[in-house]
Amino acid sequence: LVLDTMIENIPQEAAALRAAKATPLGVLPQPNELPRGCIAAGDRAFFCDYVQEYLSRAGISKEQVARGGYTIRTTLDPDVQTPVKSAIDKFASPNLPGISSVMSVIRPGKDSHKVMAMASNRKYGLDIDAGETMRPQPFSLVGDGAGSVFKIFTTAAALDMGMGINATLEVPGRFQAKGMGSGGAKGCPKDTWCVINAANYRGSMNVTDALATSPNTAFAKLIQQVGVTPTVDMAIKLGLRSYAEPGTARDYNPDSNESLADFIKRQNIGSFTLGPIEVNALELSNVAATLASGGVWCPPSPIDKLIDRHGNEVSVTTETCDRVVPEGLANTLANALSKDALGGGTASGSAGAAGWDLPVSGKTGTTEAHRSSGFVGFTNHYAAANYIYDDSTNPTDLCSSPLRHCSEGDLYGGNEPARTWFTAMKPIATMFGDVHLPPTDPRYVDGSPASRVPSVAGLKVDAARQRLKDAGFRVADQTASVNSSAEYGEVVGTTPSGQTIPGSIITIQISNGIPPAPPPPPEGAPVPIGSQVVEIPGLPPITIPLLAPPPPPGAPPP
Repeated sequence: LVLDTMIENIPQEAAALRAAKATPLGVLPQPNELPRGCIAAGDRAFFCDYVQEYLSRAGISKEQVARGGYTIRTTLDPDVQTPVKSAIDKFASPNLPGISSVMSVIRPGKDSHKVMAMASNRKYGLDIDAGETMRPQPFSLVGDGAGSVFKIFTTAAALDMGMGINATLEVPGRFQAKGMGSGGAKGCPKDTWCVINAANYRGSMNVTDALATSPNTAFAKLIQQVGVTPTVDMAIKLGLRSYAEPGTARDYNPDSNESLADFIKRQNIGSFTLGPIEVNALELSNVAATLASGGVWCPPSPIDKLIDRHGNEVSVTTETCDRVVPEGLANTLANALSKDALGGGTASGSAGAAGWDLPVSGKTGTTEAHRSSGFVGFTNHYAAANYIYDDSTNPTDLCSSPLRHCSEGDLYGGNEPARTWFTAMKPIATMFGDVHLPPTDPRYVDGSPASRVPSVAGLKVDAARQRLKDAGFRVADQTASVNSSAEYGEVVGTTPSGQTIPGSIITIQISNGIPPAPPPPPEGAPVPIGSQVVEIPGLPPITIPLLAPPPPPGAPPP
C-alpha cells in the first residue's frame, strides 16, 4: 500500500518502486538487538559487574534488573574513571600475560562511600587467549596479599589500646617468636616465626617514621604486643569484611568452611601484620575511605539512585554506615601515614615522578615472594588502592620496570602500584577542593596516661619490677644485659621505654659493666689526632689511642 501510493505520487521513481515491490521481504531469524550485559560496557565493564553484584546483595536479582524496567543511576564519574584506566594501562599493559592491575576510587563520607571509578588492565570478556576475563578481579579475594599495607591494622589496633604515634618502636635486626606461626627468615628454628628487614634501619624510630620506611621487625614486635586477634578484628572493622565470611579460608584449608579471620586467629599467625593473605582490592580502597571519613565505615556503593518503571525511587541498602574507630584515632593515623610520599618514604620516588606535591596518607606493601604488591592512599577527597598480582594459574615472581614475570622478583609497592596511584590521582586531586590532612588528637599522638613507661634507672631489680607493675605493665622474667658505663648489675633502663601499649610486657635492662663503644666518626671525617679506628668484622668500630711520635733528632726535650 505504501509503495503503491509512492508510485502514484512520484512518477519519476515508478520503475524503481515497482522493482522494490516485486522483491520478496527478508525476515531475520532473530531481531538485531542492542548488546546486553556488561561486555558492552567497555572499560566500565567491571564496574557494571559490581553494580549487578551489589544490587543482588541488596535483594534485587539480575533477572529483576533485566526485566523490571529499572533506571539505574550509578556513582561512576567519567572524569575519575578515565585517568585511572589510563594510569593502569600505562604501567600494566592489557596484553601483559599473567599479570593483573586493579584499582578502585571511593569518595569518603560519613553517610556513604561512593565508588567513583573501578578499572583493570584486563579487558572484560571471554577470550582468555587475548587476556580477557570475566572474573570479578577488582572486587574479590585474589593474589598473594598486599604485604606491608597490613601494618596499618597493627598500628590502628595499638592506638586503640592506648599507644600514641610518638611511641618509639624497637627495630631489631632479627625478630623471633614462638606460638605465632613458623618459618620466614632463613635459619629459623623449628616452630618459630622469624622476621628480618629488607634493608638496614636504625635501632628504633617513632610510629610515623616506621610506617614510612616499613621495617618488618618493628611491626612483628608490635603485633606480638597487640595480639593477632585484635589486629585481625581491626582489619575487618576498617573494611576487609570478606575476611569474616564463612568459607573464605578454603584456599588455605580446603576441607574447612572457616572464615579467613577465624583461620588466622586460630593459628595465631603473626605474619598477618606483613600481609601474606589474598585480599579484595576494593575493600582495601574502602579501608582508606574509612580512615579518610574519620573512622566511619560504609559499604562501597556504586548506586546513586534506582528508579522503577513507575518513576518511584527504590531503596537500595546492603549495610548501614557504622563508626568503627574514634575520629581522633582515624585522623591521627592519617597523619602518621603522611610521610610515605615524602623524602625517605617508600613511595617518595613514585610521588616525585608524578609531580605530586600535595598532602597524602599512604602505605606501600609487597609480599615476600614478590608475586603481588599494592599501594593504598587517601586524601580528604579520594581513597584508592592499586593492587598488582600474578593472575596466572601458576603464579611466579614479578619484576619491575617494566612489569614482567622473572626468576627473582623485585616488584615493590613503591614501584608500579604507587606510580599507578599517583599518575591516576594527580589530574583530579583538587577537583573537589583543597587537599589537607585532618587535625590530630593528643590522646593518639602522646598515648593514654597508662602508656607511659616509668623510669627505673638506678633502682634495684626487685624495686624496678614493682614500679613497672604498679604502672600497669607486665614484666619479663628475664632481664636483658646491655653495655653501660654504670656499675655491673645496676638497672639502667627498660625495653620498650618512654611510651608503649598499656599493659604490655616490659624487659628490665641491667648493666654488664662494659662501656658502650664510642660512635664512629662521621663518614669522611679525619681520625682524631692521637687515635686510630680499627674495624674488625662482627665487632663495633674500636678507637685505639696512639702514642705521640718521637721528637726529631736534636730537638730539645719537652
